[in-house]
Amino acid sequence: MRFFLLFATLLIAGCAARRGLRDAALQEQNGRIPEAKAAYAAVWERRPKSAPAKDGFKRMAQLELNDLMNGAMMSYRASGLKEGDAQRQRAVDFRRMVVDKGIDLKWDAAVDAVREETRLREAEALFLIASQAYREDRFQQAIDLARQCLQLNPKHPEADHLIRMSQAEPLYREGQQAEQLGLWRTAHGRYEAVARLDAAHRDVMLRMEHTRRMARYTLAYLPVQPSRSKRTILGFEIGSGPVDQELAVLVQRELLALKDPFMQLVDRGSTDVILAEQRRQMSGPFNEQVAEAGKLLGARYILTGRVLKYDDLLKRDLEVQVQVIDAETGRIHLSEVARASKADVARDGAARLTDVVARRIAALLKGFDPQA
Repeated sequence: MRFFLLFATLLIAGCAARRGLRDAALQEQNGRIPEAKAAYAAVWERRPKSAPAKDGFKRMAQLELNDLMNGAMMSYRASGLKEGDAQRQRAVDFRRMVVDKGIDLKWDAAVDAVREETRLREAEALFLIASQAYREDRFQQAIDLARQCLQLNPKHPEADHLIRMSQAEPLYREGQQAEQLGLWRTAHGRYEAVARLDAAHRDVMLRMEHTRRMARYTLAYLPVQPSRSKRTILGFEIGSGPVDQELAVLVQRELLALKDPFMQLVDRGSTDVILAEQRRQMSGPFNEQVAEAGKLLGARYILTGRVLKYDDLLKRDLEVQVQVIDAETGRIHLSEVARASKADVARDGAARLTDVVARRIAALLKGFDPQA
């Protein structure tokens, strides 16, 4: 009896499967792909080993995937990348779902080819709009559009250059305006920024050299030897090495380390000769002497250093009166006292007080602009 029931059940299931396959085949013949796929899937679910059901499901799934891929390609051509990508994603998701069932479907490479064509076409369209924005002086818009172009096509041959041009041109124009106002350093700074973006931008290298030359000033360092400029302890001179000459070497070294494009230092050998001549012949007020020395040196500005105090044995401190004087007018542009103590030497890691003071004197000259 039990055998009979099992046989009957199998017979009924087999008949149902055959009917399901016939229904699926009929749907397939009539071109009703989703219905046929569903019918084959129903049979395959009941009879997992049914090759006809599995093959039928695969055929229908492939046809459905083909429709989705064709729809994606039509969307790319008609509506662009965004809509095409949305349609393509539907095809990708459908294929993944079928693959999860153990059935591999063929992907049409034409979908990706059409997508690539659309991507490059839209990138080029953005670049053309960006170029027009640049020609119309809408520089920020040109930058934004060119960046969108690069997002679509990172290898675009001209988009990056257009961005740099759009960044450089406003700076170049600011440099021109600064030149017209005689603001040479401001102009030089703008041109320098342009050169970093695009060294071939117009005549930026020539303009940068011109403004650098116009903003440049000549500077000579003249140590001013006071009554006590040698090493002292408690007010008594010891040793024979003059501090001012040692400091002069260090100051010029630190000034050169600034790498200021506008500062042109007069050779120290010349300053030594002029200083000796100045001390031998010149008289009159200090500023007049310095101005005369500057004229002899061919330096427009004189940096002077007068040692006020120096003790490198007990208290270990050094004070230097620093001034920058216009050799033509006698005007004092800067007047400060540079100091160094034992604590400064320890903190700065310098071996000598003169090293610290020389560094601080140079810092006073950093960015010095006679026009300011």
